[in-house]
Amino acid sequence: MNTNPLQLRFLQHLRAMLPPHQSFADELADVLGISPDSAYRRLRGETDLSIEQVATLCRHYRVSFDSFLSDYAGGVTFHYNLLSTEADFAGYLRSFRDTLARLRGQPQARVLYAAADVPIFHHFQFPEHAAFKMFYWMQSVMGIPQRQGQRFAPAAIDPALIALGHEIYQHYQQVPPVEVWAESSAASTVQQMEYYWEAGLFEGRAEALLVAEQYLALLEQVRRQAELGRKLPHAGPENYQLYYSEITVGNNCVLVANQDARVVYLRHQTFNTMTTTNLNFCQETDVFFKNMIKRSVLISGVSARQRYQFFQKIAQPARLVLDRIRRG
Repeated sequence: MNTNPLQLRFLQHLRAMLPPHQSFADELADVLGISPDSAYRRLRGETDLSIEQVATLCRHYRVSFDSFLSDYAGGVTFHYNLLSTEADFAGYLRSFRDTLARLRGQPQARVLYAAADVPIFHHFQFPEHAAFKMFYWMQSVMGIPQRQGQRFAPAAIDPALIALGHEIYQHYQQVPPVEVWAESSAASTVQQMEYYWEAGLFEGRAEALLVAEQYLALLEQVRRQAELGRKLPHAGPENYQLYYSEITVGNNCVLVANQDARVVYLRHQTFNTMTTTNLNFCQETDVFFKNMIKRSVLISGVSARQRYQFFQKIAQPARLVLDRIRRG
């Protein structure tokens, strides 16, 4: 029997990307256009995948086969997710949703998030605030031509995008995360709100007030989750870990992992994303997170004094912006 370890590892990684209840053999047969029996032979290593079949699977699952060549020292292949249109942005959200959906219910599923900014998931729990963030990303970061010259109002964002964001948040609620924040993590959104207010880019004061108020509610929601050590509003065992790092987090870095697979997401040029499944790179990123956590303070479930002081510090600039908007 031919047992190709590289092929078996490659297929095991793809299998781990599917929900637990879904048959990988059926999925493989469908993607490759082969019979279920032929799919099983490839899964057992009895038949080699052809180069064309490997390419088809890599395109379908958006992975690079180079990622599995762990003996290729120094070589790391990334998938670059360049966003330049509103359709690109919608596709990005759908991909994000599907990744989190696949993690639900999988053994040892986890998300490790080094947060240079507030983790994107949290923004999606408040509809009008989510609309503001999406508007900001599309107008000021992606530079979508159709968005230039517009002023923000919640109605400017397609409700389908808000619904996608809500789905992302709901899926995230079901995956145990470890988040590492610094005092600077909450600053960028405050700066965005302040800039839009001073530049007259809100439709009116009511819209600006609502966005600022919801941002403070977001920070309060995260504080309560940290206090309880679990996600809200869901009851259950402790499953939310928040660490405070006194060292500024330089860039958003996310490691998504389960029992059989790992993926690293790196932010590039503010909002575009680079992803890799390279085994060595994912392992090194795991080590990076372990070292960062060792140098940080756990403020979820414990360390009440430090947790209170941390959230007071990061919420104060948002309160000042809210007061400035109220005064006009």
